[in-house]
This record gives sequence, structure tokens and C-alpha cells, in this order.
Amino acid sequence: MYITYHTPKEQDLSELMVIERLGFTPEEAATESAMKERIQVIADSFIIAKNEREKINGYVVGPVIPTRYLTDDFFERTNPNPKVGGFQSILSLVVHPDYRGKG
Repeated sequence: MYITYHTPKEQDLSELMVIERLGFTPEEAATESAMKERIQVIADSFIIAKNEREKINGYVVGPVIPTRYLTDDFFERTNPNPKVGGFQSILSLVVHPDYRGKG
């Protein structure tokens, strides 16, 4: 399988939301507005994986934060990543069910 990695664009939002909803329960899934905000504010720590047909296989997203541990407020609002320092956090790591277990 051929995979390339990219930062997301706003036109990827609907495809990302399908994968988000397949990976999380409705209570846990990010809202469309939260996902759009993540694309706009922290694209530099948001990585999408695309296959040879340019379909999104999965993604990982999370802000760079000043503390070692996540707190609930990181899921409620998105702040820009610092220019230097911090810890890379992961808010969502999702692989589309069609691509799970492929190595």
C-alpha cells in the first residue's frame, strides 16, 4: 500500500468527519466545528495519511502543549502551537476501518 502524509486542508473536513465518527462514539467524537478549528489553528501538528487514490486512510492530531499531561480543556478549545518547546499531545488518532490491520 502506498501512503503519503499531508497537513489537512478545509476541503478535507467532510472526509475527516466520516473517519472521526467511525473511530469514536458520538459522545467522544470531535464536533465538525472543533475539527475545523484544529485544521485552521494547529495544522502544523495535524497529519493525515492518504492512499494512492488520495483518499484519507487516517489521521493524528493534537496541539503542542506546555505541560506533560492533557487536561479536559484541551478538548474544548484549540490554541496555536508555540514556536519553541512544549510537548506533542494526541487528541485523536484514527484509522478508517477499511485500512486497519494493514501494517
